[in-house]
Amino acid sequence: MNNCLVYRNLRYAAAKRFAPAEQLNVVPSDIYNGRERGSLAPQHASRFDALLGPPAPLTQSEDCQTLSIFTTSNIGSRPVMIWFHGGANITGGGELPWYDGNKLATEHELVVVTVTARLGVFGYFYNNALFSSNSPSPAMTDQLVAIKWVNQNIAMFGGNPNNITLFGQSAGAFSIEVMLRWGLGSYVKRAIIQSGFLGQKDIIYDQKKALKQSHHFNNFIGCDPKILSTAELLDAQLKFSKLLGRSELWAPVRPHIEKPITIPVLSGWTSDDTLPFIYMSENVIQPTNETFIAVKDRVLSDNKQYLIDSTKTLLREVAINGQRGWAYELTWQAPQSGWKASHCIELPFLLGSHESWKMAPMLSGLNEDDFEIKGRQLRAMWANFVLDLPPAPTWIPSTITECAVNPI
Repeated sequence: MNNCLVYRNLRYAAAKRFAPAEQLNVVPSDIYNGRERGSLAPQHASRFDALLGPPAPLTQSEDCQTLSIFTTSNIGSRPVMIWFHGGANITGGGELPWYDGNKLATEHELVVVTVTARLGVFGYFYNNALFSSNSPSPAMTDQLVAIKWVNQNIAMFGGNPNNITLFGQSAGAFSIEVMLRWGLGSYVKRAIIQSGFLGQKDIIYDQKKALKQSHHFNNFIGCDPKILSTAELLDAQLKFSKLLGRSELWAPVRPHIEKPITIPVLSGWTSDDTLPFIYMSENVIQPTNETFIAVKDRVLSDNKQYLIDSTKTLLREVAINGQRGWAYELTWQAPQSGWKASHCIELPFLLGSHESWKMAPMLSGLNEDDFEIKGRQLRAMWANFVLDLPPAPTWIPSTITECAVNPI
């Protein structure tokens, strides 16, 4: 891995089912280079397999609060990037090979951390105890504890505990925005929000809405969900989703009083971001130019509704609070892919490797040399932002009155 030290499967927290996470202390004997990958949270197959290809067959466990660290040296004090993956809050995991951070770490002298937290009903069932204590969702307590763990321990891996950038995509990006609303330590200096769907109102849960949703689920299964086995609860989650006709049922709870965002933000979307969701609603799994032409206008409309307007609003807030914000639109598409510049298209160029992404249909026709060239370009942009530079020399920052959109 290009002289990258990799520390996998480090336990940062533990939690009882549906309870807030409790931070674990670092056990020196558990830290060594080359450890096996940790578990994923319990989940069914992703609807995005048609786009991304099959994920690595990792084990699954409710005790999934782990992180992995990629660093070039345990000596020094380098900027830290913490990754939160997507997957509609029901699939994915930071331990997947797709999200290995060795290239970012080695090319730009960064320390990259990937986080795995609870998903689905395991992570977003919101009970009366959480409501009365004004607490985030269980999964978000995992994520918040992971950030705190990194702040307290990353120095032993060559990272600067007071220079942390959060970055995430889709559900991970949305979670970052919500975490910022709950409030984070001053050591979180920046955030990168990739295709966060901040304008999708169905996944914006206040505490009353989350409690009502969980009561609905509780009534659906007819018993205390704590007594079900992992497999039974996962099966009930799937049946509940089918009953309501949608999978985006579980989302992080927002606080009563939301904090303003007062740090620099890089945020954007892909030009065909909403295309996979439209195709999936119409059972299209092998898209062509003809199928794209038929839905192109809807893609433009949905992008505006769910991504563009809300991203611009966020970046104007950042500007009002005296910080620099950058908006981007990623337009690149693979030579032979019908998925165009779809949701997730930037991920292979930021994390993972050609080997881990070579089965992704959205990259059809892309050779390894071009994969590496594009990857170095995009990783350099993200790294520039982390170093408080413009992502690219020609980029224009957002202002209070105008949100400049910089093409990639």
